[in-house]
Amino acid sequence: MQSEPPLVTVGIPTFNRVNGLESTLQCMIGQTYKQLDIVVSDNCSTDPAVARLLEQYAAKDSRIRYFIQENNISIVPNFQFLLHQAKGEYFLWAADDDKWDENFIAVCVRALEQNPEAVLAIGNVKITDRNNVGSDAKLTHGFMQKSLYSRMFMFTQAAMESKYFFCGLYRTSAVKNIPFENNWGGDHMFLLEAISKGGFMYLARQTNFYYFRGGSSSSSEKIKKAFDIQRNFFYTEGYVFRYAWYHCRFSHLNVGQKILLIFVNTAGLLFNEDRILYYALIKKPFMDLKRLISGRIRGSRHLPTYSQDGLTTLHNNGFMKDPEFIRAETAGAATGSWKNIHWRVHTILWAADHCKKIEGDFVECGTNKGGFAKAICTYIDINNTGKRFYLLDTFNGLSEDLLTKEEKLAGKKEHFASEYSDCYEEVKLTFADFPNVIIIKGTVPGTLPEVKTERVAFLSVDMNSVVPEIATLDFFWNKLSVGGMIVLDDYAFVTCDLQYLAFNQWAKGKGIRILTLATGQGLIVKQ
Repeated sequence: MQSEPPLVTVGIPTFNRVNGLESTLQCMIGQTYKQLDIVVSDNCSTDPAVARLLEQYAAKDSRIRYFIQENNISIVPNFQFLLHQAKGEYFLWAADDDKWDENFIAVCVRALEQNPEAVLAIGNVKITDRNNVGSDAKLTHGFMQKSLYSRMFMFTQAAMESKYFFCGLYRTSAVKNIPFENNWGGDHMFLLEAISKGGFMYLARQTNFYYFRGGSSSSSEKIKKAFDIQRNFFYTEGYVFRYAWYHCRFSHLNVGQKILLIFVNTAGLLFNEDRILYYALIKKPFMDLKRLISGRIRGSRHLPTYSQDGLTTLHNNGFMKDPEFIRAETAGAATGSWKNIHWRVHTILWAADHCKKIEGDFVECGTNKGGFAKAICTYIDINNTGKRFYLLDTFNGLSEDLLTKEEKLAGKKEHFASEYSDCYEEVKLTFADFPNVIIIKGTVPGTLPEVKTERVAFLSVDMNSVVPEIATLDFFWNKLSVGGMIVLDDYAFVTCDLQYLAFNQWAKGKGIRILTLATGQGLIVKQ
């Protein structure tokens, strides 16, 4: 009688990524290998849609179990928590922004079953970005040398992209007790101890893993923030010298092995494919010193404090440290509506906060996935304002019938073709906990009469098209309360000249002027 296939535990860490989490769950339950224990650890998401999604999937698939952390325990402890929950003979971390071929686990399990000396297996690694543009990683070979010293030398000498082995399938018994330190380079040190216990298998052309490069590890600043790194000179400590001595703490190695590995790993660093010693000991210190001297000469007051979303400034950006702003911006960004537009979000939140004291309801024409609206609802606690918030959109992109001849000639349809997808059901879930939010699906101006309010305090206009935007201003202008505000998201961007001219012509007819903001937005205050 054939024995039952070994159990594989899949650990999914997540935080405020409903779409990514659902995609990862779909990837896992769709694996051809069915003997799975799927464990999710939600790191205290502020988006209630995460908990609803987990309940939904756990109810329809008994292999799924989940934990919701009472407090955010940060990234690495959340990964470590999942490893501690492992029940299976094999274990895989599945991040909520990556993807896998449907045979990924089956291929890796078969390889580890046939090679008991291996502790880890992975297929081809593809690097993807937000546009799903992919490229091959530099990971091209495994580390299956029988000699501990040869294996460690080859791993230390290899390109840093060998770190992608971290995303492979582990033999649980070999790694469950390995500490995962909460610092930059912790994943490398985890792998260093793992490879001291056995080989890493690279399964070329058998299955693919798609790593998303765009999350918390996409830049030095994001890494410092994610791991709360306070020191400026942390690269050398985090990566280079640790390879030479970190193994001295491994309890399964004897003193002689540890001493010999100091020389082996140091040699590996000297011949590293990425010339890591040159970078860490020569190039980076030189560049740091150059920046330091340049900063002293120019004075720190001349260094940019903010540079994103088309805006670079030297001015104070203290709002980005405000806990209420962080909470609201995080909630909005979790809808997948934007990447790094903090000052624009700050502007619309400020306007909404002002308008919550003005008579009338809130209206947003051009909601798409609901990022701005979700941030506003979170920031001003819309449920306790007594105001209704109307959200109008096709929820499926631009309506070609409403584009002007000039907009069609300018290629507006083609420009936005890849920007939008059908998100209506997704938006309904996003605002399920906000009974004051009224979602109206359809094209503007046809749906404007469905906004059943006589007074408007706040109006956000973001439809990327002249006809519906001017129709919106005409419809709501007389309903806008004195002191009420209109925020035009498309007003002053370099690609929005047609809207800029149309808005200004409309404003001239009303005897008013639009304030141009450095964020590209336009602001109107009713007098």
